[in-house]
Amino acid sequence: MSVLRVTDLTVRYASGVRAVRGACLTAGAGEVLGVVGESGAGKTALALAVMGLLPDGARVTGSVRLRGEELLGRTDAELSRVRGKDLAMVFQDPLSSLNPVRTVGDQVAEGVRVHSRVSRAAARVRAAELLGRVGIAARHGRAYPHELSGGMRQRVMIAMAVAHDPAVIVADEPVTALDATVRARVLDVLRAAGEAAGAAIVLITHDPGVVAGFADRVMVMHAGRSVESGPVEQVFRRPGTPHAGRLLRPVSPAGEGRPSRSPSRPVVLEVDGLVRHYVSHRGPLGLRRAGVVRAVDGVGFAVREGETLALVGESGCGKTTVLMEILRLSRPQGGRVCVCGRDTASLGAGDRKALRREVQMVFQDPFAALNPRMRVADVLAEPLTAHGVPRAKSRNRVRELMESVGLEPDLARRYPHGLSGGQRQRVGIARALALEPRLLLLDEPVTALDVPVRAEILALLRRLRDRFGMACLFVTHDLGVVQHLADRVAVMYAGRIVESGPVGSVYGEPAHPYTRALLDAVPPADPRLERRRDRVVLRGEPPDPASLPAGCRFRSRCPRYATLTAFEGALCENDDPLPRPARTEETAAHSVACHFPLVAARGGR
Repeated sequence: MSVLRVTDLTVRYASGVRAVRGACLTAGAGEVLGVVGESGAGKTALALAVMGLLPDGARVTGSVRLRGEELLGRTDAELSRVRGKDLAMVFQDPLSSLNPVRTVGDQVAEGVRVHSRVSRAAARVRAAELLGRVGIAARHGRAYPHELSGGMRQRVMIAMAVAHDPAVIVADEPVTALDATVRARVLDVLRAAGEAAGAAIVLITHDPGVVAGFADRVMVMHAGRSVESGPVEQVFRRPGTPHAGRLLRPVSPAGEGRPSRSPSRPVVLEVDGLVRHYVSHRGPLGLRRAGVVRAVDGVGFAVREGETLALVGESGCGKTTVLMEILRLSRPQGGRVCVCGRDTASLGAGDRKALRREVQMVFQDPFAALNPRMRVADVLAEPLTAHGVPRAKSRNRVRELMESVGLEPDLARRYPHGLSGGQRQRVGIARALALEPRLLLLDEPVTALDVPVRAEILALLRRLRDRFGMACLFVTHDLGVVQHLADRVAVMYAGRIVESGPVGSVYGEPAHPYTRALLDAVPPADPRLERRRDRVVLRGEPPDPASLPAGCRFRSRCPRYATLTAFEGALCENDDPLPRPARTEETAAHSVACHFPLVAARGGR
């Protein structure tokens, strides 16, 4: 029997935009319905209409029935008695959904008291129980939202959602911005919470891998309409519409089989022993020194002309800090950075400005990276003007740039808000290419994009890299996109590189347990394969960078550490592993920093 039934739902905003056009869906008790579609397809508008959270002026028609009772037409006061009790929602961004000035335990307890007549003490006990159910220790209940990781904040939202054993949980992109390992844990928690409450889960996402591994049925939306729905294995195996096939069938990794870059090519970027430590302070006005945060602690690699190196790892491992240290083009705190053969420690102000022509960056959020008050043409012309390019030549260059990234000339007159997410990212790429750099730094350039748009941007980056011969340093936490763009990959953990090598070698036979866990956390876009495979689940949280353990920094989360003998375990506890060849018969092309690498275990230690 269906718990939630939506029939012929239409949402029209005050501006006249029809966000949802006659959508229909059903979800039964204990069932997970995945709703997929591109940005602008109407997924979130559908969820907000079900919850009764659309802005004033929005007009909703159709029917939304919860356990047979109609919700449309009810007042906000009437809906408030349903929301949070029988109908719960997990929002995409938990940081903006949680109150920043109250502890998370108090916020969960408040949700308990809103729909239950219990004392404050009983609500706090229930809140601790709910947090424990989603894997959050009682001590974290006294923390504020900004003191928790993204995965922990999302688990707090799930704890609030299941507080009253709701009939339906609507999860709107709950794992989009999370690392692969955190994403897997959050989905496991959401599934367990839903099963415990016997709730129907409506999971909104643009990630086909998440749907393949989590959903029982899938509904595909396009232009506000539900264009296809059915059992997840059936729709994935034989999509009935071209649009569903484009969304659910991933592009084959173009990076596989790409010839390795010749060692004779010049090295564009060389990083050796890079160190970046911060002093953390606590107490009134930050006067009390709490410790030294080892954000980057001895990182080294090199990138050659025409080559792409992917730097991967969980949030907080130091990836973006490495990127920022390179971008500064100044003396690092420790170690050495050489760009285009120039040691950044020896650069003067004039040399630094000249070298900046050779180093450009594509940011994660193109909307935040583009000036909202400047037209596209002015955005692209700005770096040219800053480096003294004449205006006439600049105008011609802007046209060339737009053509090179596949943008229509008419878009040059638009402002960033008038472009789609994919178009804005193309503008960001075009701006980075304006001065024909030799080194392109890419900070999560496709994380927030839909699957089809992501594939387009990755294909564009490959073409431009091969055309201009740039060296690229690609920072990401999404291992699924690395195969599409990178030649080599370096895996970071707690400020250090724990494994590096050619993409095919590292992905085909990972040597470090952390790399294996990262790869296992990426769900394949194939329901049958996802349900059959055995995953290595990574438990716990990364160590505090201000209080790193002695010996191997990964051992507290390492599934292999628990199987070692006392003698072997003592080695992990006392000795910090140094990089070495992953296999005895090969050179350092594939290296690993582990005392007991997985590939050695297969051959017998």
